[in-house]
Amino acid sequence: MNEEKKEKIRKATSELVKATNSFIDTKEEIAVEMIAALISEHRTLQQNFIGVIIQLIVQYGQLEDRYFDGRNEASQRLCEKITKFIEKDGYYLPLI
Repeated sequence: MNEEKKEKIRKATSELVKATNSFIDTKEEIAVEMIAALISEHRTLQQNFIGVIIQLIVQYGQLEDRYFDGRNEASQRLCEKITKFIEKDGYYLPLI
C-alpha cells in the first residue's frame, strides 16, 4: 500500500472514531445508522467491511497490557475472548 493511500485511511478512520466518540451516549443509534449504511453497499463490500471489523476486534484483543486500564479493559477483554473463539474455530469471508 502506498503512503498516500495509508494517509487517506489514517485520516478517514481517525475522523470516524472521533465522530463516533462525540456521540458516546448513543451507541445503539450509531449501530443502527452504520447497519443502514452498510446494507446499502454492494454485498461483496458488506462482507469486506465486516472483515475489517473482525480484524479490528482481533487486533484489539491482542493488545499488550500497556494499552488498556480500567477505562477500556472490559472491551479489550471481550475482544480477547472473541479472538480466542476466532482462532479456535476460524472464519472465512470469501471475496466474491
